Amino acid sequence: MALFQVNHVQEYLGQTVMNRYFYNSAATDTVANINDLLAVFETDVVPLVNRLQVVGLSNVRLDGLVVEGISFSVLTLSGGGLNAGEPSPSWNQLSFLMSRTDRSTKSGGKRIGGISESNMINNDVFPDPTFEGWLDDYATILSAILVGALFNYAPFLVSFEPLDPGVIRASQPVASASFSRLSTQNTRKP
Repeated sequence: MALFQVNHVQEYLGQTVMNRYFYNSAATDTVANINDLLAVFETDVVPLVNRLQVVGLSNVRLDGLVVEGISFSVLTLSGGGLNAGEPSPSWNQLSFLMSRTDRSTKSGGKRIGGISESNMINNDVFPDPTFEGWLDDYATILSAILVGALFNYAPFLVSFEPLDPGVIRASQPVASASFSRLSTQNTRKP
């Protein structure tokens, strides 16, 4: 068994936007297994993220690695955001909550940048059934098992040792995920 990490690296308004995902699997520490996960991630997850994001956002790559192993792989991506709405500042984010099953780790989250002003109103998401469906689709994939050609990959929450960030303190499956709110990413503010 191995715990895999996928970094989805994007670029928006000259800044790097990255989300880190973890998956547990019966797969072992090999580049072929990482490539299997990256292929299913590119097919199943990336399109759901991109339809939430504006046209000016670009996908850069997927970085895959075994957390406590030695194997890694990089998959170069093309394309990017699909939403034709008016771009918002880089610090505006859609925030998703990934709920834990027990108290051994904190709940997790994802912050999706490169969003459209057209989908916001009064500090909330504009009530549009299509966009709300897209939010639900992305939340669903955050807690869904990805089915690769070689193995299945279950989404996990991971807690690392504070003084040794390469050492896992605890990990557990994602119980569920949901859209939380509009948020900001302070590190992207000027």
